[in-house]
Amino acid sequence: MSVYTRARLSIRFVVAGVVALTMMAFWLVAATIIEHAYGRLSQDARASLAETARLVAFAHSQWVDETRALAATLGTVLPRTGFRPGECQTLLTAALSSSQGYAAFVVVSPEGVALCGSTEQAPGTDFRDRGYVRRAIETGSFAVGEYVRGRVSRQTVLPTASAVLTPFGDVAFVLIVSKRLDWFQAVADRLRLPADTRAFLVDGAGVTLASFPHGSVDGGEPFAVPQVLDARREHASGTLILDDAVHAYAPLGDGALSSISVVVSRPRSVLLGAIEDFRLHANVAVLGVLVLTVLLLVQTMRRLVLRPLRALAEGMRIVHGGDLGWRACEDDAVTVEMRRLYGGFNEMVAEVARTQARIRAQAETLEQSNRDLQHFAYMVSHDLREPLRSVSGFAQLLARRYAPVVDDEGREFVRFVTEGAERMSRMLDGVLAFSRIETQGEPLCPVALDGPLDKAEEDLQAAMTESGAVVERAGPLPVVRADPEQMARLFLNLLANSIKFRRPDVPPVIRVTARRLGTMWEVVVADNGIGVDEEGRDRIFLLFHRQVRRDMYDGDGIGLAVVKRIVDRHGGTIRAEAGPDGGTVIVFTLPAAEE
Repeated sequence: MSVYTRARLSIRFVVAGVVALTMMAFWLVAATIIEHAYGRLSQDARASLAETARLVAFAHSQWVDETRALAATLGTVLPRTGFRPGECQTLLTAALSSSQGYAAFVVVSPEGVALCGSTEQAPGTDFRDRGYVRRAIETGSFAVGEYVRGRVSRQTVLPTASAVLTPFGDVAFVLIVSKRLDWFQAVADRLRLPADTRAFLVDGAGVTLASFPHGSVDGGEPFAVPQVLDARREHASGTLILDDAVHAYAPLGDGALSSISVVVSRPRSVLLGAIEDFRLHANVAVLGVLVLTVLLLVQTMRRLVLRPLRALAEGMRIVHGGDLGWRACEDDAVTVEMRRLYGGFNEMVAEVARTQARIRAQAETLEQSNRDLQHFAYMVSHDLREPLRSVSGFAQLLARRYAPVVDDEGREFVRFVTEGAERMSRMLDGVLAFSRIETQGEPLCPVALDGPLDKAEEDLQAAMTESGAVVERAGPLPVVRADPEQMARLFLNLLANSIKFRRPDVPPVIRVTARRLGTMWEVVVADNGIGVDEEGRDRIFLLFHRQVRRDMYDGDGIGLAVVKRIVDRHGGTIRAEAGPDGGTVIVFTLPAAEE
Protein backbone atom coordinates (compact mmCIF):
# COMPACT_ATOMS: atom_id res chain seq x y z
CA MET A 1 0.00 0.00 0.00
CA SER A 2 1.45 3.35 -1.04
CA VAL A 3 1.57 6.48 1.05
CA TYR A 4 -1.05 8.03 -1.22
CA THR A 5 -3.68 5.39 -0.45
CA ARG A 6 -2.91 5.38 3.28
CA ALA A 7 -3.60 9.12 3.59
CA ARG A 8 -7.18 9.86 4.64
CA LEU A 9 -7.07 13.65 5.10
CA SER A 10 -7.00 15.97 2.10
CA ILE A 11 -5.68 19.51 2.34
CA ARG A 12 -8.86 20.73 0.70
CA PHE A 13 -10.80 19.38 3.66
CA VAL A 14 -8.34 21.00 6.05
CA VAL A 15 -8.72 24.34 4.25
CA ALA A 16 -12.51 23.91 4.15
CA GLY A 17 -12.51 23.16 7.87
CA VAL A 18 -10.43 26.23 8.68
CA VAL A 19 -12.65 28.42 6.49
CA ALA A 20 -15.79 26.93 8.03
CA LEU A 21 -14.54 27.54 11.57
CA THR A 22 -13.54 31.10 10.69
CA MET A 23 -16.88 31.80 9.08
CA MET A 24 -18.72 30.29 12.04
CA ALA A 25 -16.80 32.55 14.39
CA PHE A 26 -17.58 35.56 12.18
CA TRP A 27 -21.23 34.53 12.00
CA LEU A 28 -21.44 34.22 15.78
CA VAL A 29 -19.89 37.65 16.26
CA ALA A 30 -22.13 39.24 13.62
CA ALA A 31 -25.23 37.48 14.96
CA THR A 32 -24.38 38.63 18.49
CA ILE A 33 -24.01 42.23 17.31
CA ILE A 34 -27.26 42.06 15.34
CA GLU A 35 -29.16 40.52 18.23
CA HIS A 36 -27.71 43.13 20.59
CA ALA A 37 -28.82 45.95 18.25
CA TYR A 38 -32.23 44.31 17.85
CA GLY A 39 -32.55 44.01 21.61
CA ARG A 40 -31.66 47.66 22.14
CA LEU A 41 -34.06 48.89 19.45
CA SER A 42 -36.80 46.59 20.70
CA GLN A 43 -36.18 47.76 24.25
CA ASP A 44 -36.40 51.39 23.14
CA ALA A 45 -39.68 50.73 21.32
CA ARG A 46 -41.15 48.98 24.35
CA ALA A 47 -39.87 51.74 26.62
CA SER A 48 -41.63 54.32 24.44
CA LEU A 49 -44.90 52.41 24.75
CA ALA A 50 -44.44 52.07 28.51
CA GLU A 51 -43.78 55.81 28.73
CA THR A 52 -47.16 56.43 27.03
CA ALA A 53 -48.87 54.33 29.72
CA ARG A 54 -47.08 56.31 32.44
CA LEU A 55 -48.12 59.60 30.77
CA VAL A 56 -51.76 58.49 30.91
CA ALA A 57 -51.36 57.69 34.60
CA PHE A 58 -49.63 61.04 35.16
CA ALA A 59 -52.45 62.86 33.36
CA HIS A 60 -54.89 61.11 35.68
CA SER A 61 -52.97 62.30 38.73
CA GLN A 62 -53.12 65.87 37.35
CA TRP A 63 -56.86 65.49 36.94
CA VAL A 64 -57.16 64.37 40.58
CA ASP A 65 -55.24 67.48 41.60
CA GLU A 66 -57.66 69.58 39.53
CA THR A 67 -60.56 67.88 41.32
CA ARG A 68 -58.98 68.66 44.68
CA ALA A 69 -58.68 72.33 43.70
CA LEU A 70 -62.29 72.44 42.46
CA ALA A 71 -63.55 70.88 45.71
CA ALA A 72 -61.59 73.43 47.77
CA THR A 73 -63.11 76.29 45.75
CA LEU A 74 -66.66 74.97 46.19
CA GLY A 75 -65.99 74.47 49.89
CA THR A 76 -65.35 78.19 50.32
CA VAL A 77 -68.62 79.07 48.60
CA LEU A 78 -70.93 76.75 50.53
CA PRO A 79 -72.08 77.86 54.02
CA ARG A 80 -70.70 75.94 56.99
CA THR A 81 -74.08 75.93 58.77
CA GLY A 82 -77.75 76.59 58.03
CA PHE A 83 -78.00 74.61 54.88
CA ARG A 84 -80.96 75.33 52.64
CA PRO A 85 -81.33 72.35 50.23
CA GLY A 86 -82.86 74.42 47.47
CA GLU A 87 -80.13 77.04 47.45
CA CYS A 88 -77.46 74.30 47.81
CA GLN A 89 -78.86 72.35 44.85
CA THR A 90 -79.02 75.51 42.74
CA LEU A 91 -75.41 76.37 43.57
CA LEU A 92 -74.13 72.85 42.92
CA THR A 93 -76.12 72.52 39.68
CA ALA A 94 -74.65 75.77 38.43
CA ALA A 95 -71.15 74.62 39.39
CA LEU A 96 -71.70 71.27 37.64
CA SER A 97 -72.85 72.93 34.45
CA SER A 98 -69.77 75.15 34.38
CA SER A 99 -67.32 72.30 35.10
CA GLN A 100 -66.54 69.94 32.21
CA GLY A 101 -66.23 66.18 32.76
CA TYR A 102 -67.93 65.93 36.18
CA ALA A 103 -70.94 63.73 36.93
CA ALA A 104 -72.25 65.02 40.25
CA PHE A 105 -71.59 67.21 43.33
CA VAL A 106 -72.98 66.06 46.69
CA VAL A 107 -72.75 67.60 50.17
CA VAL A 108 -72.65 64.96 52.95
CA SER A 109 -73.05 65.56 56.66
CA PRO A 110 -70.34 64.38 59.11
CA GLU A 111 -72.65 61.45 59.81
CA GLY A 112 -72.39 60.33 56.11
CA VAL A 113 -75.91 61.30 54.94
CA ALA A 114 -76.36 63.49 51.85
CA LEU A 115 -77.70 66.98 52.63
CA CYS A 116 -78.01 68.28 49.07
CA GLY A 117 -76.62 67.70 45.62
CA SER A 118 -76.57 68.70 42.00
CA THR A 119 -79.58 66.42 41.41
CA GLU A 120 -82.89 66.10 43.20
CA GLN A 121 -82.16 62.44 44.11
CA ALA A 122 -79.14 63.30 46.26
CA PRO A 123 -80.75 64.31 49.65
CA GLY A 124 -81.01 61.44 52.10
CA THR A 125 -78.60 59.13 50.25
CA ASP A 126 -76.46 57.18 52.70
CA PHE A 127 -72.69 57.36 52.01
CA ARG A 128 -71.50 55.86 55.27
CA ASP A 129 -70.42 52.64 53.49
CA ARG A 130 -68.05 54.55 51.20
CA GLY A 131 -64.49 54.17 52.43
CA TYR A 132 -63.24 57.34 50.83
CA VAL A 133 -65.99 59.32 52.68
CA ARG A 134 -65.00 57.80 56.01
CA ARG A 135 -61.33 58.58 55.34
CA ALA A 136 -62.15 62.21 54.51
CA ILE A 137 -64.22 62.58 57.75
CA GLU A 138 -61.60 60.83 59.89
CA THR A 139 -58.62 62.73 58.46
CA GLY A 140 -60.39 66.00 57.74
CA SER A 141 -58.73 66.09 54.32
CA PHE A 142 -59.09 65.01 50.68
CA ALA A 143 -59.64 61.29 49.82
CA VAL A 144 -59.95 59.47 46.50
CA GLY A 145 -62.22 56.49 46.01
CA GLU A 146 -62.33 53.75 43.38
CA TYR A 147 -64.11 53.82 40.07
CA VAL A 148 -67.70 52.80 40.85
CA ARG A 149 -71.16 53.19 39.42
CA GLY A 150 -72.43 56.39 41.01
CA ARG A 151 -75.54 56.22 43.22
CA VAL A 152 -76.60 59.66 42.12
CA SER A 153 -75.24 59.94 38.52
CA ARG A 154 -75.75 56.24 37.64
CA GLN A 155 -72.50 56.42 35.63
CA THR A 156 -69.05 54.92 36.12
CA VAL A 157 -67.23 57.67 37.96
CA LEU A 158 -64.24 58.29 40.16
CA PRO A 159 -65.57 59.79 43.39
CA THR A 160 -63.50 62.05 45.65
CA ALA A 161 -64.37 63.37 49.11
CA SER A 162 -63.09 66.68 50.49
CA ALA A 163 -63.75 67.56 54.19
CA VAL A 164 -64.75 71.19 54.80
CA LEU A 165 -63.80 72.29 58.33
CA THR A 166 -65.28 74.83 60.76
CA PRO A 167 -63.13 77.60 62.25
CA PHE A 168 -62.67 75.29 65.23
CA GLY A 169 -61.27 72.48 63.03
CA ASP A 170 -64.34 70.27 63.11
CA VAL A 171 -65.79 68.73 59.97
CA ALA A 172 -68.69 70.92 58.84
CA PHE A 173 -69.57 68.74 55.88
CA VAL A 174 -67.95 66.60 53.15
CA LEU A 175 -68.11 67.63 49.48
CA ILE A 176 -68.21 64.64 47.09
CA VAL A 177 -67.06 65.39 43.56
CA SER A 178 -67.54 62.59 40.96
CA LYS A 179 -65.47 62.67 37.76
CA ARG A 180 -66.70 61.01 34.58
CA LEU A 181 -64.45 58.85 32.38
CA ASP A 182 -64.56 61.47 29.66
CA TRP A 183 -61.13 62.62 30.87
CA PHE A 184 -59.63 59.40 29.47
CA GLN A 185 -60.63 60.28 25.94
CA ALA A 186 -59.48 63.85 26.43
CA VAL A 187 -56.06 62.70 27.68
CA ALA A 188 -55.66 60.35 24.71
CA ASP A 189 -56.53 63.22 22.38
CA ARG A 190 -54.00 65.52 24.05
CA LEU A 191 -51.26 62.85 23.77
CA ARG A 192 -52.06 62.50 20.07
CA LEU A 193 -51.82 58.74 20.17
CA PRO A 194 -51.37 57.09 16.74
CA ALA A 195 -54.47 55.71 15.10
CA ASP A 196 -53.26 52.11 15.58
CA THR A 197 -52.83 52.60 19.34
CA ARG A 198 -55.35 51.24 21.83
CA ALA A 199 -55.52 52.37 25.47
CA PHE A 200 -57.58 50.80 28.28
CA LEU A 201 -58.48 51.33 31.92
CA VAL A 202 -58.89 47.94 33.60
CA ASP A 203 -59.92 47.43 37.21
CA GLY A 204 -58.53 44.84 39.58
CA ALA A 205 -61.21 42.30 38.61
CA GLY A 206 -60.16 42.46 34.95
CA VAL A 207 -63.15 44.52 33.81
CA THR A 208 -62.59 47.22 31.20
CA LEU A 209 -63.66 50.64 32.53
CA ALA A 210 -62.76 52.71 29.49
CA SER A 211 -60.97 52.34 26.20
CA PHE A 212 -59.51 54.57 23.53
CA PRO A 213 -60.77 55.42 20.97
CA HIS A 214 -64.20 54.04 22.02
CA GLY A 215 -64.64 56.03 25.25
CA SER A 216 -66.24 54.67 28.44
CA VAL A 217 -67.48 51.11 28.65
CA ASP A 218 -70.40 50.92 31.06
CA GLY A 219 -71.23 47.31 30.29
CA GLY A 220 -68.37 45.95 32.37
CA GLU A 221 -66.81 43.93 29.58
CA PRO A 222 -63.82 41.71 30.63
CA PHE A 223 -60.44 42.76 29.28
CA ALA A 224 -59.65 40.82 26.10
CA VAL A 225 -55.98 40.04 26.86
CA PRO A 226 -55.74 37.98 30.08
CA GLN A 227 -51.96 37.55 29.66
CA VAL A 228 -51.55 41.24 30.49
CA LEU A 229 -53.54 40.81 33.70
CA ASP A 230 -51.35 37.87 34.69
CA ALA A 231 -48.21 39.93 34.07
CA ARG A 232 -49.73 42.87 36.01
CA ARG A 233 -50.18 40.64 39.06
CA GLU A 234 -46.48 39.80 39.02
CA HIS A 235 -45.11 43.26 38.18
CA ALA A 236 -46.62 46.69 38.80
CA SER A 237 -45.55 47.93 35.37
CA GLY A 238 -43.83 46.60 32.30
CA THR A 239 -44.33 45.44 28.72
CA LEU A 240 -45.53 42.18 27.21
CA ILE A 241 -44.83 41.05 23.62
CA LEU A 242 -47.42 38.72 22.13
CA ASP A 243 -47.80 37.37 18.62
CA ASP A 244 -50.16 40.11 17.41
CA ALA A 245 -49.44 43.09 19.65
CA VAL A 246 -47.15 44.69 22.22
CA HIS A 247 -48.77 45.79 25.49
CA ALA A 248 -47.48 48.25 28.11
CA TYR A 249 -49.14 48.41 31.53
CA ALA A 250 -48.80 50.64 34.61
CA PRO A 251 -50.85 51.39 37.78
CA LEU A 252 -53.26 54.31 37.49
CA GLY A 253 -52.12 55.78 40.81
CA ASP A 254 -51.44 55.07 44.48
CA GLY A 255 -53.65 53.70 47.20
CA ALA A 256 -57.08 52.71 46.03
CA LEU A 257 -56.12 53.47 42.42
CA SER A 258 -53.16 51.06 42.42
CA SER A 259 -55.43 48.13 41.49
CA ILE A 260 -56.55 49.91 38.31
CA SER A 261 -54.27 49.44 35.31
CA VAL A 262 -53.53 51.64 32.34
CA VAL A 263 -52.87 49.40 29.32
CA VAL A 264 -51.54 50.81 26.03
CA SER A 265 -51.29 48.45 23.04
CA ARG A 266 -49.88 48.69 19.53
CA PRO A 267 -49.74 46.06 16.76
CA ARG A 268 -46.46 44.18 16.84
CA SER A 269 -46.08 44.53 13.09
CA VAL A 270 -46.18 48.32 13.50
CA LEU A 271 -44.11 48.78 16.66
CA LEU A 272 -41.47 46.11 16.04
CA GLY A 273 -41.98 45.39 12.33
CA ALA A 274 -39.22 47.72 11.17
CA ILE A 275 -36.88 46.43 13.86
CA GLU A 276 -37.59 42.80 13.02
CA ASP A 277 -37.15 43.60 9.33
CA PHE A 278 -33.81 45.15 10.23
CA ARG A 279 -32.76 41.96 12.01
CA LEU A 280 -33.87 39.80 9.09
CA HIS A 281 -32.19 42.00 6.48
CA ALA A 282 -29.03 42.26 8.59
CA ASN A 283 -28.85 38.48 8.94
CA VAL A 284 -29.43 38.04 5.22
CA ALA A 285 -26.73 40.62 4.49
CA VAL A 286 -24.29 38.90 6.84
CA LEU A 287 -25.12 35.54 5.27
CA GLY A 288 -24.53 37.01 1.82
CA VAL A 289 -21.20 38.46 2.93
CA LEU A 290 -20.27 35.08 4.40
CA VAL A 291 -21.15 33.27 1.18
CA LEU A 292 -19.18 35.74 -0.92
CA THR A 293 -16.26 35.57 1.51
CA VAL A 294 -16.29 31.76 1.45
CA LEU A 295 -16.36 31.74 -2.35
CA LEU A 296 -13.53 34.26 -2.46
CA LEU A 297 -11.49 32.31 0.07
CA VAL A 298 -12.11 29.04 -1.75
CA GLN A 299 -11.05 30.54 -5.06
CA THR A 300 -8.02 32.17 -3.45
CA MET A 301 -6.98 28.97 -1.64
CA ARG A 302 -7.55 26.97 -4.81
CA ARG A 303 -5.33 29.30 -6.83
CA LEU A 304 -2.66 29.93 -4.22
CA VAL A 305 -2.50 26.55 -2.47
CA LEU A 306 -4.54 23.70 -3.93
CA ARG A 307 -3.52 24.01 -7.59
CA PRO A 308 0.21 24.34 -6.83
CA LEU A 309 0.03 21.47 -4.35
CA ARG A 310 -1.85 19.25 -6.82
CA ALA A 311 0.78 20.03 -9.45
CA LEU A 312 3.50 19.24 -6.94
CA ALA A 313 1.76 15.99 -5.92
CA GLU A 314 1.49 14.97 -9.57
CA GLY A 315 5.19 15.72 -9.97
CA MET A 316 5.96 13.60 -6.92
CA ARG A 317 4.10 10.69 -8.52
CA ILE A 318 6.12 11.17 -11.70
CA VAL A 319 9.35 11.25 -9.69
CA HIS A 320 8.20 8.23 -7.71
CA GLY A 321 7.66 6.47 -11.00
CA GLY A 322 11.34 6.94 -11.82
CA ASP A 323 11.46 10.13 -13.89
CA LEU A 324 14.01 12.16 -11.96
CA GLY A 325 14.20 14.75 -14.72
CA TRP A 326 10.85 16.31 -13.76
CA ARG A 327 11.05 19.77 -12.14
CA ALA A 328 8.40 22.04 -10.64
CA CYS A 329 8.01 25.35 -12.46
CA GLU A 330 8.81 27.97 -9.86
CA ASP A 331 7.26 30.71 -12.01
CA ASP A 332 3.83 29.08 -11.47
CA ALA A 333 4.11 29.63 -7.71
CA VAL A 334 2.20 32.77 -6.75
CA THR A 335 3.18 33.00 -3.08
CA VAL A 336 6.68 33.26 -1.66
CA GLU A 337 6.13 30.17 0.49
CA MET A 338 5.00 28.07 -2.47
CA ARG A 339 7.98 29.29 -4.52
CA ARG A 340 10.28 28.18 -1.70
CA LEU A 341 8.49 24.84 -1.56
CA TYR A 342 8.91 24.37 -5.31
CA GLY A 343 12.58 25.33 -5.07
CA GLY A 344 13.18 22.96 -2.17
CA PHE A 345 11.43 20.15 -4.02
CA ASN A 346 13.53 20.72 -7.13
CA GLU A 347 16.73 20.71 -5.06
CA MET A 348 15.62 17.50 -3.36
CA VAL A 349 14.86 15.78 -6.69
CA ALA A 350 18.19 16.94 -8.09
CA GLU A 351 20.01 15.59 -5.04
CA VAL A 352 18.10 12.30 -5.33
CA ALA A 353 19.10 12.09 -9.00
CA ARG A 354 22.74 12.71 -8.14
CA THR A 355 22.61 10.19 -5.30
CA GLN A 356 20.92 7.62 -7.52
CA ALA A 357 23.56 8.16 -10.18
CA ARG A 358 26.29 7.59 -7.60
CA ILE A 359 24.51 4.50 -6.29
CA ARG A 360 24.05 3.19 -9.83
CA ALA A 361 27.73 3.72 -10.55
CA GLN A 362 28.70 2.07 -7.29
CA ALA A 363 26.30 -0.79 -7.99
CA GLU A 364 27.78 -1.30 -11.44
CA THR A 365 31.27 -1.23 -9.94
CA LEU A 366 30.24 -3.66 -7.21
CA GLU A 367 28.52 -5.92 -9.71
CA GLN A 368 31.62 -5.95 -11.84
CA SER A 369 33.70 -6.69 -8.76
CA ASN A 370 31.39 -9.55 -7.84
CA ARG A 371 31.62 -10.95 -11.36
CA ASP A 372 35.38 -10.66 -11.22
CA LEU A 373 35.44 -12.25 -7.78
CA GLN A 374 33.17 -15.09 -8.87
CA HIS A 375 35.30 -15.62 -11.96
CA PHE A 376 38.42 -15.55 -9.83
CA ALA A 377 36.94 -18.05 -7.38
CA TYR A 378 35.88 -20.33 -10.21
CA MET A 379 39.27 -20.12 -11.91
CA VAL A 380 41.13 -20.65 -8.67
CA SER A 381 39.01 -23.65 -7.73
CA HIS A 382 39.54 -25.21 -11.19
CA ASP A 383 43.14 -24.15 -11.81
CA LEU A 384 44.35 -25.27 -8.38
CA ARG A 385 42.47 -28.55 -8.44
CA GLU A 386 44.84 -30.14 -11.04
CA PRO A 387 48.06 -29.32 -9.10
CA LEU A 388 46.41 -30.55 -5.91
CA ARG A 389 45.49 -33.85 -7.58
CA SER A 390 49.07 -34.16 -8.77
CA VAL A 391 50.46 -33.46 -5.29
CA SER A 392 48.03 -35.87 -3.68
CA GLY A 393 48.63 -38.59 -6.31
CA PHE A 394 52.43 -38.38 -6.13
CA ALA A 395 52.31 -38.36 -2.33
CA GLN A 396 50.20 -41.54 -2.33
CA LEU A 397 52.52 -43.12 -4.96
CA LEU A 398 55.54 -42.17 -2.89
CA ALA A 399 53.97 -43.73 0.19
CA ARG A 400 53.26 -47.04 -1.61
CA ARG A 401 56.48 -47.38 -3.63
CA TYR A 402 59.02 -46.25 -1.08
CA ALA A 403 57.30 -47.41 2.08
CA PRO A 404 59.96 -50.05 2.88
CA VAL A 405 62.84 -47.56 2.73
CA VAL A 406 61.03 -44.58 4.38
CA ASP A 407 61.11 -44.39 8.12
CA ASP A 408 58.20 -43.40 10.34
CA GLU A 409 58.99 -39.69 10.18
CA GLY A 410 58.98 -39.82 6.38
CA ARG A 411 55.66 -41.58 6.35
CA GLU A 412 54.32 -38.87 8.71
CA PHE A 413 55.48 -36.17 6.30
CA VAL A 414 53.77 -37.95 3.43
CA ARG A 415 50.54 -38.13 5.47
CA PHE A 416 50.74 -34.38 6.17
CA VAL A 417 51.08 -33.70 2.46
CA THR A 418 48.15 -35.95 1.59
CA GLU A 419 45.81 -34.49 4.28
CA GLY A 420 46.78 -30.93 3.35
CA ALA A 421 45.96 -31.56 -0.26
CA GLU A 422 42.60 -33.10 0.68
CA ARG A 423 41.81 -30.14 2.98
CA MET A 424 42.78 -27.71 0.26
CA SER A 425 40.47 -29.53 -2.11
CA ARG A 426 37.57 -29.26 0.32
CA MET A 427 38.27 -25.56 0.76
CA LEU A 428 38.24 -25.06 -3.01
CA ASP A 429 34.92 -26.89 -3.18
CA GLY A 430 33.58 -24.60 -0.43
CA VAL A 431 34.78 -21.48 -2.25
CA LEU A 432 33.15 -22.68 -5.45
CA ALA A 433 29.87 -23.42 -3.65
CA PHE A 434 30.02 -20.02 -1.87
CA SER A 435 30.49 -18.18 -5.20
CA ARG A 436 27.63 -20.05 -6.88
CA ILE A 437 24.95 -19.11 -4.30
CA GLU A 438 24.05 -15.88 -6.12
CA THR A 439 24.69 -17.01 -9.68
CA GLN A 440 23.35 -20.54 -9.80
CA GLY A 441 20.46 -20.37 -7.33
CA GLU A 442 16.95 -21.41 -8.30
CA PRO A 443 14.08 -18.87 -8.51
CA LEU A 444 12.36 -18.18 -5.19
CA CYS A 445 9.04 -19.90 -4.65
CA PRO A 446 6.82 -20.96 -1.71
CA VAL A 447 8.66 -23.60 0.29
CA ALA A 448 7.47 -25.42 3.42
CA LEU A 449 10.60 -25.56 5.58
CA ASP A 450 9.73 -29.00 6.91
CA GLY A 451 10.79 -30.49 3.55
CA PRO A 452 14.35 -29.04 3.43
CA LEU A 453 14.84 -29.93 7.10
CA ASP A 454 13.74 -33.53 6.45
CA LYS A 455 16.22 -33.76 3.54
CA ALA A 456 19.03 -32.42 5.72
CA GLU A 457 18.26 -35.02 8.40
CA GLU A 458 18.22 -37.74 5.76
CA ASP A 459 21.63 -36.68 4.39
CA LEU A 460 23.09 -36.63 7.93
CA GLN A 461 21.45 -39.85 9.04
CA ALA A 462 24.74 -41.65 9.58
CA ALA A 463 26.28 -38.83 11.61
CA MET A 464 23.11 -38.44 13.65
CA THR A 465 22.98 -42.16 14.41
CA GLU A 466 26.65 -42.22 15.39
CA SER A 467 26.33 -39.17 17.68
CA GLY A 468 22.81 -39.91 18.97
CA ALA A 469 21.62 -36.50 17.72
CA VAL A 470 17.89 -35.63 17.98
CA VAL A 471 16.08 -32.87 16.04
CA GLU A 472 12.98 -31.45 17.78
CA ARG A 473 10.30 -29.26 16.23
CA ALA A 474 7.73 -27.26 18.21
CA GLY A 475 5.24 -27.70 15.38
CA PRO A 476 4.99 -27.51 11.61
CA LEU A 477 7.49 -25.04 10.16
CA PRO A 478 6.14 -22.14 8.06
CA VAL A 479 5.94 -21.68 4.32
CA VAL A 480 8.50 -19.13 3.10
CA ARG A 481 9.50 -17.71 -0.25
CA ALA A 482 12.85 -19.35 -0.88
CA ASP A 483 15.11 -21.57 -3.01
CA PRO A 484 14.32 -25.15 -1.85
CA GLU A 485 17.83 -26.50 -2.64
CA GLN A 486 19.52 -23.67 -0.77
CA MET A 487 17.16 -24.15 2.18
CA ALA A 488 18.24 -27.81 2.33
CA ARG A 489 21.91 -26.69 2.18
CA LEU A 490 21.25 -24.14 4.97
CA PHE A 491 19.73 -26.74 7.33
CA LEU A 492 22.41 -29.28 6.37
CA ASN A 493 25.21 -26.89 7.40
CA LEU A 494 23.47 -25.87 10.64
CA LEU A 495 22.71 -29.46 11.69
CA ALA A 496 26.24 -30.58 10.75
CA ASN A 497 27.74 -27.79 12.87
CA SER A 498 25.55 -28.74 15.85
CA ILE A 499 26.59 -32.40 15.54
CA LYS A 500 30.26 -31.54 14.99
CA PHE A 501 30.62 -29.05 17.87
CA ARG A 502 28.88 -31.15 20.52
CA ARG A 503 30.05 -31.60 24.05
CA PRO A 504 31.86 -34.81 24.84
CA ASP A 505 29.59 -37.69 25.86
CA VAL A 506 26.47 -35.48 25.45
CA PRO A 507 24.14 -36.45 22.59
CA PRO A 508 23.25 -33.37 20.51
CA VAL A 509 19.69 -32.04 20.90
CA ILE A 510 18.74 -29.59 18.16
CA ARG A 511 15.48 -27.66 18.50
CA VAL A 512 13.97 -25.82 15.50
CA THR A 513 11.19 -23.21 16.06
CA ALA A 514 9.67 -20.31 14.09
CA ARG A 515 7.52 -17.25 14.69
CA ARG A 516 5.95 -14.57 12.47
CA LEU A 517 7.46 -11.05 12.46
CA GLY A 518 5.42 -8.87 10.09
CA THR A 519 6.25 -9.93 6.52
CA MET A 520 9.09 -12.21 7.69
CA TRP A 521 9.41 -15.52 9.49
CA GLU A 522 12.03 -15.77 12.23
CA VAL A 523 13.55 -19.27 12.42
CA VAL A 524 15.57 -20.36 15.47
CA VAL A 525 17.98 -23.35 15.48
CA ALA A 526 19.27 -24.00 19.02
CA ASP A 527 21.60 -26.81 20.19
CA ASN A 528 23.22 -27.95 23.44
CA GLY A 529 26.80 -27.97 22.11
CA ILE A 530 29.94 -26.16 23.19
CA GLY A 531 28.50 -22.72 22.34
CA VAL A 532 30.22 -19.58 21.04
CA ASP A 533 31.89 -16.96 23.20
CA GLU A 534 30.53 -13.40 23.01
CA GLU A 535 33.60 -11.99 21.25
CA GLY A 536 33.41 -14.48 18.40
CA ARG A 537 29.70 -14.31 17.60
CA ASP A 538 30.12 -11.60 14.96
CA ARG A 539 33.01 -13.44 13.20
CA ILE A 540 31.65 -16.96 12.93
CA PHE A 541 29.87 -16.10 9.67
CA LEU A 542 33.13 -15.00 7.98
CA LEU A 543 34.60 -17.23 5.28
CA PHE A 544 37.33 -19.63 6.60
CA HIS A 545 36.88 -18.37 10.18
CA ARG A 546 37.26 -21.04 12.87
CA GLN A 547 36.18 -20.57 16.46
CA VAL A 548 38.14 -23.58 17.85
CA ARG A 549 41.47 -25.18 17.06
CA ARG A 550 41.70 -27.66 14.20
CA ASP A 551 43.18 -30.38 16.39
CA MET A 552 40.07 -30.26 18.60
CA TYR A 553 37.32 -30.14 15.95
CA ASP A 554 37.66 -30.75 12.26
CA GLY A 555 36.34 -28.13 9.83
CA ASP A 556 37.28 -25.48 7.26
CA GLY A 557 35.21 -22.43 8.39
CA ILE A 558 32.95 -22.43 5.32
CA GLY A 559 29.60 -23.81 6.54
CA LEU A 560 28.25 -20.78 8.42
CA ALA A 561 29.60 -18.39 5.75
CA VAL A 562 27.51 -20.29 3.19
CA VAL A 563 24.49 -20.11 5.54
CA LYS A 564 24.82 -16.32 5.84
CA ARG A 565 25.24 -15.99 2.08
CA ILE A 566 22.01 -17.94 1.54
CA VAL A 567 20.10 -15.82 4.08
CA ASP A 568 21.45 -12.63 2.50
CA ARG A 569 20.26 -13.76 -0.92
CA HIS A 570 16.75 -14.19 0.48
CA GLY A 571 16.71 -10.68 1.99
CA GLY A 572 16.92 -11.88 5.59
CA THR A 573 19.19 -11.34 8.56
CA ILE A 574 21.15 -13.77 10.71
CA ARG A 575 22.80 -13.63 14.11
CA ALA A 576 24.26 -15.96 16.74
CA GLU A 577 23.27 -16.00 20.40
CA ALA A 578 24.14 -17.99 23.48
CA GLY A 579 21.59 -20.52 24.66
CA PRO A 580 20.08 -20.25 28.16
CA ASP A 581 21.77 -23.54 29.18
CA GLY A 582 24.80 -23.26 26.95
CA GLY A 583 25.02 -24.22 23.32
CA THR A 584 24.58 -22.04 20.27
CA VAL A 585 21.40 -20.37 18.99
CA ILE A 586 21.30 -19.34 15.31
CA VAL A 587 18.46 -16.90 14.53
CA PHE A 588 17.68 -15.98 10.92
CA THR A 589 14.73 -14.49 9.03
CA LEU A 590 13.15 -15.42 5.70
CA PRO A 591 10.36 -13.72 3.71
CA ALA A 592 6.90 -15.15 4.24
CA ALA A 593 5.17 -16.64 1.23
CA GLU A 594 2.26 -14.60 -0.13
CA GLU A 595 -1.04 -15.87 1.24
